[in-house]
Amino acid sequence: MIEYNIKGKRGKIIKTCVTRTCDCCGRREQCFKDIAIKSRKKRHEDTDYCKTCSYKFRIVEQKIGPDSPFWKGGRRLNTNGYYRLYVYDNGQKRGIYEHKYIYEQHIGRILNKTEQVHHIDGDKINNNIDNLYLCQDKSGHNKIHHGIEILGYSLLGNVIWFDSDRAQYTLVKMADQKCLDHSVQNYILSRSGNYSGRTYVNIYMGNRKHMPFHRYLMEKELGRKLLADEHIHHIDGDSINNKLNNLVLLTRSSHKICHNKLQECVLSLYKMGKVVFRDGEYAIV
Repeated sequence: MIEYNIKGKRGKIIKTCVTRTCDCCGRREQCFKDIAIKSRKKRHEDTDYCKTCSYKFRIVEQKIGPDSPFWKGGRRLNTNGYYRLYVYDNGQKRGIYEHKYIYEQHIGRILNKTEQVHHIDGDKINNNIDNLYLCQDKSGHNKIHHGIEILGYSLLGNVIWFDSDRAQYTLVKMADQKCLDHSVQNYILSRSGNYSGRTYVNIYMGNRKHMPFHRYLMEKELGRKLLADEHIHHIDGDSINNKLNNLVLLTRSSHKICHNKLQECVLSLYKMGKVVFRDGEYAIV
């Protein structure tokens, strides 16, 4: 290495530089002296490489996956509550959910893009193969979760109650319950008349405008128009049962939480042995 100094306007040395020759390709380049010394210490040898060759050697010598000193198992819990793995297949890094990877190892093939894996007990981190069920597509997965809610509605007033104070479903019997004591099959068979695509009863407001009847009743009860973020929830799941004691006003987020709590109640009954899972459907023992 040929060493020389860079001086400022008043002759003061600002930085010490060197001209080094690459021991790999023979190219000559200039760099700061402290960088050249640091590179030699890092490689534990008195050899010099240019930027191009140094990058090539660093990529080749870099240890990835389980061989890396920074390897933490390749498993982390994401924000959605699922474990995610980083698997190396033929040196290629592949990110995959742990429950999908376990099911792939079980069936001996890679899942296609449409197939989804369902957790039977609702625990996202319980990736035991006995707790996983393969759905052919997203609609099949949604059908299972919809079946959980249907079963939950059929158990209202029996083992599941609605807590009006917290606007949530619970397994603890409530003294002031709003839910009705009839099964889902009863109200499905009794539906008749003209409904919208979501099977809600509409009321004609004039000027060719229609409005869901449950929203109309709630606005009359409150004496004001509902906000865009406000939803009306049918406690017994019957979208045409628009009695005021069956309606509750919720925000968009709390409405979603309410439906999730109903599914959690049914899955809790599954863990207690009162509900079984057969052929993609939940049923009472």
